[in-house]
Amino acid sequence: MSATPPVGRIHRNVNVRAGSGSGKTVLTLSGGVYALAALELSEHSRVECSAACELRIKGRLAVAEHAYIGPAATSGLQVSAVKVIVEGTNGGNSPSSTPLAAELGAHSELKAFVFVPNGTLWLRSNSSSNGKFIAKDLDAGNDADV
Repeated sequence: MSATPPVGRIHRNVNVRAGSGSGKTVLTLSGGVYALAALELSEHSRVECSAACELRIKGRLAVAEHAYIGPAATSGLQVSAVKVIVEGTNGGNSPSSTPLAAELGAHSELKAFVFVPNGTLWLRSNSSSNGKFIAKDLDAGNDADV
């Protein structure tokens, strides 16, 4: 399944539903700025930018296992063309208070410049991240490739 939301509108909570190993669910962003209340990617789902894009997330970012955020493979975009800004906070005052502001699931891939100024960015075990990452707190799990 694939979908492309309109640019420049404020979107509520966006949940990219689970796909499968052979049939991933893909949300394609055609470029521009996307304002979201929250973004959740289920297993085997993808958010792909076909042109330079910026995701401004007011709440939290939750990425399940085997998911992807970054440039579309055919776009020719550099990692720097995808920006993710997460304004949300953790569920409490400590860096490990759940839910965390931003979480990348195990075996998932993140190719972007990511800014999480008010909470923790957790790159879980066996995830792969390429880009620049600025967060109040950063936690890279065992065998996370950063």
